[in-house]
Amino acid sequence: MNCKKTMSDEEMYTVVGGANQNDAVEFDGIIIETLPNNVFKVELEDGRIVEAVISDKLRMNFIRILTGDRVTVQFQGSDSARGEIINRLKKYLKSKNRNAAEIKSCFAMSAL
Repeated sequence: MNCKKTMSDEEMYTVVGGANQNDAVEFDGIIIETLPNNVFKVELEDGRIVEAVISDKLRMNFIRILTGDRVTVQFQGSDSARGEIINRLKKYLKSKNRNAAEIKSCFAMSAL
């Protein structure tokens, strides 16, 4: 009598792959600093500053991300210190010279 339970392919993928896509959490934020190797510092709406990398979809389509751009950051699993930029949102700031006060006022505009 064999009592071993066999896993389906979907269960196997979840165990091997780690975090499931449904476990992802998304936040909107503003790019405050550009670091080497496509890493960005992003200030989220709740005030946290995290590091984020560009997703493969944005990289393949040559989407440019600059300081001051509004982005959507996705966090997988339990690591809330590093995220992935999955979307660049419409710009609110038109000038190229952006300071911290203008960037923070952008959140106030988006909350209305």
